[in-house]
Amino acid sequence: MKKHTISLTDPESRWMMDKKENISLNFNYQVAVDSKNGMVVGQYLTQNATDSKELFEMLHEIKIQIGINPKVLVADNGYMDDNVIKYAYDNNIRLIIPDRNESSKNKSKNREKPYHKVNFTYDWKTDSFICPMGKYLNYKNNRKLNGELMRVYTTNKCKTCPVKNQCTKSRVREIFEPANDLRWKMKADYKSPEGKIYYKKRANLNEAHFGLLRNARNFQKLNRNGMKNAEKELTLAHNIQKIHEKLNATLI
Repeated sequence: MKKHTISLTDPESRWMMDKKENISLNFNYQVAVDSKNGMVVGQYLTQNATDSKELFEMLHEIKIQIGINPKVLVADNGYMDDNVIKYAYDNNIRLIIPDRNESSKNKSKNREKPYHKVNFTYDWKTDSFICPMGKYLNYKNNRKLNGELMRVYTTNKCKTCPVKNQCTKSRVREIFEPANDLRWKMKADYKSPEGKIYYKKRANLNEAHFGLLRNARNFQKLNRNGMKNAEKELTLAHNIQKIHEKLNATLI
């Protein structure tokens, strides 16, 4: 019923689930923060409840604001989109985004399952996965799965494995990965030493930005109606504060 209703005070808002899993009238706030000085270099509000199609818009917004493309763009798995990946690498933008498997590793419910895919280690040198029992699942072939071409990894060691029934109900265990060269390039960038540093830094930028808005600045809700008015409200206070901090540091 809710999805067929609108807010009379702010008709541009939409019913969305927040991080606390509460459904209410909201906007989806997208923000890009520069890693060097903490300034907001791109931001906008959207009526889309999910993030998967938002990186195109954000890259466009950043280009408008600072005149150039970023050299590196860091985002979480919710922004994964093959079209964006191609656009980014075509424009010399290095993407640091965890794939679904890497993102799943952060979920404790998956780590607690000993034979979940997240507990299979990928070996870059041999292009194979190592199972929790130390056996190698080697690349076998490509296969379509739900309309997507996937690389299939498997082993002939399952038959004699003492934990086979806990690992798989099939004759052999198979691991599926997208057969997309740019996805593999992005995976390598994410797993690189630099990629790990970049992704760790992201938590101290975007997440800190939201925490600062909510807590230090007591910004719990928007006071202006309409997306454009709300966008100005969200960004001005943050960037003015950052400029003030820089000026104070210079004067000291």
